Amino acid sequence: MERETKRMAAVRDQYGGLPLRDILKKRYNAVGLSKMATEMGVSRGTVWYWILKEGLKIERKAVLR
Repeated sequence: MERETKRMAAVRDQYGGLPLRDILKKRYNAVGLSKMATEMGVSRGTVWYWILKEGLKIERKAVLR
């Protein structure tokens, strides 16, 4: 990513200094977008924007519960 905001740096630090790209992939697969946003203290739109800026491709799958 070209520029890291203060909030991005705070999230990276919150998850042990991992690259934001890795955090986004792991957390999205583990808990989904809404829970991720809550954990990170940002909106769902912000998380989605970060995913797009990192060039990640997300496959949405319907899950029956």
